[in-house]
Amino acid sequence: MLLAEIIQKVSGQEFEQWMRNNIFRPLDMNDTYVMDIQGEIFPQCADSYAMSDKNVWIRIKRGLSGGLVVFSPT
Repeated sequence: MLLAEIIQKVSGQEFEQWMRNNIFRPLDMNDTYVMDIQGEIFPQCADSYAMSDKNVWIRIKRGLSGGLVVFSPT
């Protein structure tokens, strides 16, 4: 989060936009995204599931509360 704040202040751009323009596009990482909104949905990105202690499958929430997550397919 600190790096994102510094980039936003210095560049005047949102962190996601700066990453896309300066990191992802130059490296042809066209399917890589920054999740800056909890639960944001991206193309070609599957949800994750895990078995609960009650023996049922539950969807795992993506991202951390208050954090930024980068998604990139293999």
